[in-house]
Amino acid sequence: MTTDIMGSLKQFKVFCVGPYKTGTTSVHRFFQSYNLRTYHGPRWVFWCKPRRAHRLDDFDCFSDGMKHPIAFLFDRYPNAKFIYTKRDIRDWMISRHMHRRGRSKRLYYYFLILIGIKQWSGVQFRDEEVKKWPQEYHDHEKRVFDFFEGKRNCLLLIDLSNDLPEDIARRIHEFLNLPGEPHEFPKKNVAPNSLRAFSEQAVDRVLREVSLQDPEGGCPTSC
Repeated sequence: MTTDIMGSLKQFKVFCVGPYKTGTTSVHRFFQSYNLRTYHGPRWVFWCKPRRAHRLDDFDCFSDGMKHPIAFLFDRYPNAKFIYTKRDIRDWMISRHMHRRGRSKRLYYYFLILIGIKQWSGVQFRDEEVKKWPQEYHDHEKRVFDFFEGKRNCLLLIDLSNDLPEDIARRIHEFLNLPGEPHEFPKKNVAPNSLRAFSEQAVDRVLREVSLQDPEGGCPTSC
């Protein structure tokens, strides 16, 4: 790190390696409150290649995206700290479902549901895609935890579904040895409740179908 306020943290970076839609915007805003050079968005993941890695040197903290090249980051920045954000998988799927559809599409599909057109091909195609998400979430988490087995001192786990904001702020503050008192942990990029109905129906329908197909519990409700 190069930000003066960081003091002893000048020599390493912070990478948030939880899936997107797990409070990464909130973590980004939290870093901003300390005047850190923080980058939010999936593009930084594509900088993790020898020819592009110099762009990582322009920032202190990174968040968002998936399939983070953790081994590359760990080798390039051996003193880096990693934060894994997670949430209840149903909530994550709903948030992802809403994110993947533009607002106009969400309203249009919601209208189709309201008027009873439940077998429309666009909705059914979406179900097939959504069915893959629980496994994607599980695989992502397993890959991260497997990598940090025996290296947990440089990984902080934050559970957005169960941890209180003040506890999240305190734990990040202590993990990174940030100066002063913990800042407030914000709640950002929250979708309006008025747009959740269709996504909730779609996700619950998929979770029921997957549960029926795998009676042994292949579709977890939390990870």
